[in-house]
Amino acid sequence: MKRLVVALVLVAIAWQGVAPVAAETTPSTPLAACEDAALAGDYSSWVCLGGNLTGVDASTGVLESKTVASSQVGEPVTRARLGVSSLSSSTFDSDFDGWCELGTICTRRITMYISETKGNAAWGDQSGVRGTFDVGLRTNLNGRSARWTVYLTVDSGPSILINEQWVNCYEDLNYWLDNNCGQHRVKAQGGVTSWTINYSVFKSPLLYGNRLENSNKYYGQTSGRFTPSGFQTLVMSPLKSAEFECWGTGNCVFP
Repeated sequence: MKRLVVALVLVAIAWQGVAPVAAETTPSTPLAACEDAALAGDYSSWVCLGGNLTGVDASTGVLESKTVASSQVGEPVTRARLGVSSLSSSTFDSDFDGWCELGTICTRRITMYISETKGNAAWGDQSGVRGTFDVGLRTNLNGRSARWTVYLTVDSGPSILINEQWVNCYEDLNYWLDNNCGQHRVKAQGGVTSWTINYSVFKSPLLYGNRLENSNKYYGQTSGRFTPSGFQTLVMSPLKSAEFECWGTGNCVFP
């Protein structure tokens, strides 16, 4: 009995000397996973949009882009958690800075002719995250063409100068390189092509897309260059809208 007690005491002492193994943690959001990858990589500066990373290699100065984590919102649990529905009664004009704030990219169908996509973004350098912002793209279909509105707002960090912002139209060619069906420069009120955003929501004037002649699927994508106050110019990761269908000679619609 004494030997058993001594053995148990020795085991307890030995156990106390063993450091616990730290459990591996999974990033809580696509944006967090992208930020981790940016800080683990050798980037002098970087931008994350959801799980999509765009960064400048510190050794070569080459701009690199890659997807670190899927930002797709589509699983039933995620859709419920984000409050995403296939037909929404809210729009960016009423809730842009409140809807979809969980470090991802969300899309909601307002009607068969209107859809909105929003992405949560962060930027920084080798020292860490320096600021965060949101970008949104509203697509309003009109017959055989699309009209777009871009929304932007700063969530944290300094104000941001938008050097240039574009919306590109693409025709989905499946396994081939998608066909560019129009490039449209975003402007502020008065036709200004460079402007500053802060903690209030910026809404662009309406952009009018080209007439889409082919019977196919299409989508819009917005990206650009921006300069945070006191920092260098960065490239914004592209934000892609939901695809819309323009079959035959009929009107384009969101399925």
